[in-house]
Amino acid sequence: MKSEEAWQNLEMDKSSIINNRIKKFLFTPSSPIDIYLGSVYPEMHRILIFRTESNYIYKPENFPDLKYFSISVERLPDDTPEYKAIKIILLDNNYKEIFSVLADDIINAVKSTNNKKQAIDTFYSRLSRWINFLERFGTRGLSKESARGLFGELWFLYTYLIKTGYPKSVESWTGPQGTPQDFQFLGSAVEVKTTIMKQPQKIRISNELQLDDKGLENLFLFHLSVIERIQSGDTLVSIIKQIRESLEKNIQNKSYFDQMLFDSGYLDEHSEHYASTGYNIRQESFFRVSDGFPRIIECDLPEGVGDLNYSVNVSSCSNFTVSVESFIKTIKKSREVK
Repeated sequence: MKSEEAWQNLEMDKSSIINNRIKKFLFTPSSPIDIYLGSVYPEMHRILIFRTESNYIYKPENFPDLKYFSISVERLPDDTPEYKAIKIILLDNNYKEIFSVLADDIINAVKSTNNKKQAIDTFYSRLSRWINFLERFGTRGLSKESARGLFGELWFLYTYLIKTGYPKSVESWTGPQGTPQDFQFLGSAVEVKTTIMKQPQKIRISNELQLDDKGLENLFLFHLSVIERIQSGDTLVSIIKQIRESLEKNIQNKSYFDQMLFDSGYLDEHSEHYASTGYNIRQESFFRVSDGFPRIIECDLPEGVGDLNYSVNVSSCSNFTVSVESFIKTIKKSREVK
């Protein structure tokens, strides 16, 4: 049973109310620590509770403030002195959906630990990951521009790495972790840019490092031009499904891929948000970024100038075009992810 169903059942049940304020039940007895779901009455605020012996319970110093929910360490009203609990309370019922997704993820991570200390450490590690996610992406899913950009990265991953048999395809996707380029190989890197059809076609460059080839033997820019149509063409949901199917027999790669999706701001629970937007491929181009390429890089900037973003006309890159075959040959010389 997922937490959303359990919470709904709990909210319909009028029994087990403690001091006319909280009702809870043990959600997963198989965990190293007790995990409860609960509700606060009469507000109907949902609670996620992790309980174990007091000597294992703590709250890290300077733990980030939480916008959507509160976190506290306390003894439950009906508990004995040797036990304490960490309580997360949802503060705004408009965010029930994302809170349930967060709860399932944290519960599954804590359940898989081997002891009580590891369980509590994992709880905070996982919660920090979610706080970062919510601060970066909010609760409503990716914007149209961000979804289009993610589609382009996945199209490149599936079409030019997975389908061509590159041995470290998924591991090369490092952009969601904050690397300068979207894909990193031994001595090479690829930055992916996706645009919709309009003239002149312009590529947005987010900072002075994206097109900086310092320390690289090869830096490529892959440009994907698409036409967006409702209910026509490949969708973000469909390309994710294709990649997951291709990774079905490799649990480690599938787990890494799902982690990168999360770090990109994608949740399966938002899939309906993306399902109707189709991307029809208009044009695909590879450019080798080298001396003379239209770009601004770090060494071009005066001291004190940074956080640069600018646009490049695609037509001005034509002299740097390389064939797909040349690109694949270059990348396949690399057998280890950088």
